[in-house]
Amino acid sequence: MERAGELVRRAHERLDRRPRLCFKWPMRLPSVSRIRTWVLARIERLWSQLAPRKQVGELASVVVDAVRSRRELVLENAVLRHQVNVLRRSSKRPKLSLVDRLKLLLGARWLPSWRRVIVLVQPEILLRWHRAGFRRFWRRRSRPQKTSPLAPETIDLIRDMAVRGRLWGAERIRGELLKLGVKVSKRTVQKYMR
Repeated sequence: MERAGELVRRAHERLDRRPRLCFKWPMRLPSVSRIRTWVLARIERLWSQLAPRKQVGELASVVVDAVRSRRELVLENAVLRHQVNVLRRSSKRPKLSLVDRLKLLLGARWLPSWRRVIVLVQPEILLRWHRAGFRRFWRRRSRPQKTSPLAPETIDLIRDMAVRGRLWGAERIRGELLKLGVKVSKRTVQKYMR
């Protein structure tokens, strides 16, 4: 215990022997900008030590880009540029319009490396949009048509010809309509003869 006390006493004596010149002037505090610069420099140094070395990866991507086709590079740049524009026009979370979604879907369709390029949305969301569009397209395509593609006058003419010329078949009525300049298939004529 005496030894610890002796060490403390010696340390105080050493401090007393220091020249007093450094304590004559009051110590100036560093400015906020100096503190900020110092902190940012330390953070940058720490980040550069923690971040993985990208030189090899960047060199490999440059070599791969040199081999890729011009069409693919142009498409990739267009998709990336579109994503940057979407992010620029929104303040918080980007709202994607139908046109934005279509552009991203087309980019995914034409780019083999679309999972790496499209970063604005997750790949699952993009696939969900594609499936929904596919369902919408075929639902609309398979709907029964409510209106006839023929004019009502043409339908009346077909029915009138069928009633007046009982022995005329669909082919003859179709021929007569062709003479009048109306192009109709045999199947359509049969549909309206009944």
